[in-house]
Amino acid sequence: MIVEKILPVKYPDLTCYPYYANALSIISASEADYTPWMLSNFIQLSCHFEPDTLKVDFFQPWISWVPYCCPLIDVQIINKDVIHNLYNFNIISFVEQTISSGYYIQMKVNHKFLSVSKSSYKQSDYAHELLIYGFNRVQETFEVADNFDGKYEFKRCSYKEFEEAYNHLALFNTDYYEKVLLLRPITETNFSFDLLRVTDSLKDYLAGRDTRIRDDQSQTWAGGLTLGIKIYEEIPKYLLMLLEGTAKNDIRLFHVLWEQKKLMAVRIKYMEGRGIINKKSIYEEYLELEKKCLIIRNLILKYDINHDQQIIHRVMREVEEFPKIESALLSELLDQIYHNTVRSESIVLGNKNDLKLNWSLI
Repeated sequence: MIVEKILPVKYPDLTCYPYYANALSIISASEADYTPWMLSNFIQLSCHFEPDTLKVDFFQPWISWVPYCCPLIDVQIINKDVIHNLYNFNIISFVEQTISSGYYIQMKVNHKFLSVSKSSYKQSDYAHELLIYGFNRVQETFEVADNFDGKYEFKRCSYKEFEEAYNHLALFNTDYYEKVLLLRPITETNFSFDLLRVTDSLKDYLAGRDTRIRDDQSQTWAGGLTLGIKIYEEIPKYLLMLLEGTAKNDIRLFHVLWEQKKLMAVRIKYMEGRGIINKKSIYEEYLELEKKCLIIRNLILKYDINHDQQIIHRVMREVEEFPKIESALLSELLDQIYHNTVRSESIVLGNKNDLKLNWSLI
């Protein structure tokens, strides 16, 4: 009998929401090179109003609960009632055996019973995604990851607390509560940087549209979303609600904005190294945009403490400039891609696909 098993994880590049942070923490720790895949994705943004906030997130259907579009992860999905039937309601045995088989486990549990989740512990029956990647039978503990109290972290919880969190039905945030994902990295695969997808995604972002023909799942869930650069039209509305006291101060939307700019700067540097871009000012200017987003995020954190309305007015002025700045930068980036790859079609998807091809929106 295995006494202890801890599967490898690495702190992910994107952390705002665990449904993609978990996947990235797994593939970044595996032997496969995940960078080309990550930089080929996580470009487009979406937003929509919720009762007391504006949710900004990456526009990728797979990240919500079914990351089967990631070629670097093998995903198995089962319902909790199957676990009950096969393991006679012994969730501890199921987790131990699954991890021993090399699978990470992602599921929603009731954080009211997890002491590592201080904001919910003994207070709110709130469900949230939990990644379980290790166990120790002697200490009777699991290694877990989640956005505990607003920050993605790797922590440890007892068997007893986990069992209570699993067995007690949560009341809030219960979408997909019955689903359990088993995730295992696929190491015997190679993914090339998908420049055609990147250029299409950049154009979608600039136009504020979703390319439904490329991912027909969007037809079923993208309705009502504001996409791409048009999200900057919605953020001032949220900030006004914040000033009026009709919305909560939500750091997450500004954290996503910062992470998207941060990853875009990494993507531009990556393309520089491959000869796709040779104008260094694009990277330098995007770094400046990333810094502005980080400053804005930190200002929102400060506002949560002192409630100085001048902070919100400053953020509004900064955000109003973003569409003009980013449109110019991304247009210049696309021009560079077309100019520098027209004589080297092999750089696109690693084959002879023509970069001038576009996915039709009709």
